[in-house]
Amino acid sequence: MATIRGENSSIYFSFVLAFALTLVPSSWGWAMWMPQWVFITSMFWAIYFPHKHGVGWAWFVGLWLDVVVGYPLGVNAFAMAISVALAIFIGPRFRIYSVWLQTWMVFVLAAVCQLLTFWAKNIYSLPNSGLESLWAALTSALVWPLIYAYLRVVARIFHLI
Repeated sequence: MATIRGENSSIYFSFVLAFALTLVPSSWGWAMWMPQWVFITSMFWAIYFPHKHGVGWAWFVGLWLDVVVGYPLGVNAFAMAISVALAIFIGPRFRIYSVWLQTWMVFVLAAVCQLLTFWAKNIYSLPNSGLESLWAALTSALVWPLIYAYLRVVARIFHLI
């Protein structure tokens, strides 16, 4: 019987929290402003710990997000895998950027993820305005400094750093 080690349990717990924040009910008007909690969490772990959370994990988490939010299977999985692959590619540079430049990069990567999701949803004939989805990328970037600080503390507590 396998046990969850402390270092992996911190990653799992952060994703449970991200999914819980994703499922927080909001009014229809505010739903487009909801940050991409799962994507931000996935991006943090992929950039700072690519040996523990890579493209495969991003695909799995995106597939689970599809199940949880009711999208056609593979929509978020595809978008998150591509976006996290880009994040891992720029990871060495990303780690040395200031938090404000990281915020800008998070906006760009979240916008890529949102636009890929928009494209994939349109293939399945679930059209909506593409520009409305960029509001979620903006709010994702704005909460990045908080998520970054929180996950760095979690990583230090569980001796990942």
